[in-house]
Amino acid sequence: MNDDEGRAIVQQFADSDLPTIPKLDKELMDLIRPNTLDMDIVSLLAETTMLIHKPFDNELTTYGFNPKEAKINLAEPTLFSRILKNASSALNMPGVPDSYKCDKFSGIVNPYFSDPSLLVSPKMLSGRSGSELSFAIAKALMLLRPEFYLLPKGQGAIELIILMVFKFFRPNLNIPLDKTQQVLKNILENNIRNDEAAFNRLSSTVNALAKRGGNLNTLLFVESVEDFCNRIGLLFCDNIAVVEKMLNEEAKSISSRSVRDRIGSLLVWAMSEDYIKLRQKLGLCIKLH
Repeated sequence: MNDDEGRAIVQQFADSDLPTIPKLDKELMDLIRPNTLDMDIVSLLAETTMLIHKPFDNELTTYGFNPKEAKINLAEPTLFSRILKNASSALNMPGVPDSYKCDKFSGIVNPYFSDPSLLVSPKMLSGRSGSELSFAIAKALMLLRPEFYLLPKGQGAIELIILMVFKFFRPNLNIPLDKTQQVLKNILENNIRNDEAAFNRLSSTVNALAKRGGNLNTLLFVESVEDFCNRIGLLFCDNIAVVEKMLNEEAKSISSRSVRDRIGSLLVWAMSEDYIKLRQKLGLCIKLH
């Protein structure tokens, strides 16, 4: 089966209107999450990011705009605010993130403010369909999750953080740390010192990874996170053609794969039993001709 045949089959599933997505519980997320996603690395990054994120934080003025003027009023009943609120609820976000208009980027990106926020290109607020906004917003929200927060920094950054954490818990390991890693290690040590529960959780994760003999495939991890986010985006927009359009517009992808490869991976899932079961559980139509 070629990609065009796959697109045609997947699009037969789609509703004519945007789907209403309820809160995605563990059972539903398990049907979306790639089985190649390394959950030990997920656990390590989720715990570590909460403890060391401050050096990555930017000021509100970093991008050269006036925060008060650029802040999007989410109380206004716009298509953007409605989709953002609904997606934030469905993805179990702690709240609806503040959003700011900024023309320095295309699409919707994480600006790394101290409070999780989004930078939104003005072009995303005008002339975009609900499907396009749904894909972009859902994917952006996924990348605000602690475990994926630093993914846009690149595979190399993820590897440096993993090595730093290993060095913290296994100081005798022959792992030389650069200046940045040493700073992060000091921050981790200061913040975890009085948090026994966090220490135990992170220590347990390091032990689990160590038992695997250092067999960590960070390239596969990055690609799996990207697939996870694209699957979430497809679920919310329900239009494979829109997904392909939005991926082609992305200024920078999480992985180095081509759009064709990313769409191909998405189509494999979208024709799987898991996808059909997911749609059935959500009450979304499946039209087979």
